[in-house]
Amino acid sequence: MPIRDRAAMSRSLDNDYGTTRGPNAADSHFLALFDGDPMVPLEDGGGEEVVGNGYARVTVLPADWSPATDGYKPLTTPKQFPNTTGEWPTGASHWALFDGADGTTMWDCGPLTEVLEVTGAGAGPMVSIAVFYDDAVSNDEEP
Repeated sequence: MPIRDRAAMSRSLDNDYGTTRGPNAADSHFLALFDGDPMVPLEDGGGEEVVGNGYARVTVLPADWSPATDGYKPLTTPKQFPNTTGEWPTGASHWALFDGADGTTMWDCGPLTEVLEVTGAGAGPMVSIAVFYDDAVSNDEEP
């Protein structure tokens, strides 16, 4: 049973992300891609940020977020990563959001729906993410 009701979860997400964000929320975020879970230390087999061949973090602005519903807040549209210059040395299995002001403070992270492989030069991948409360979304199902 959730600790908070879904309306409270949604208000909390809207306070952290989007155009209705509160005064302590970041003005923007950087979306990063990881090979592995960024919450697990590297020495324990955790995630490492993708590097090389055109990879770069993508800015996520407040207007890029949909309003939260039932403790779930998705981006309005997928984010386009920069053009790639070659194969990425690793696949990307997870995403993370970093504070746009310093680029080092992680706000949130999660698994991608499938591992993202870049096999050569061309258009950068499109990535869609959502932030949510685990007790609002279960069994990997969106509300």
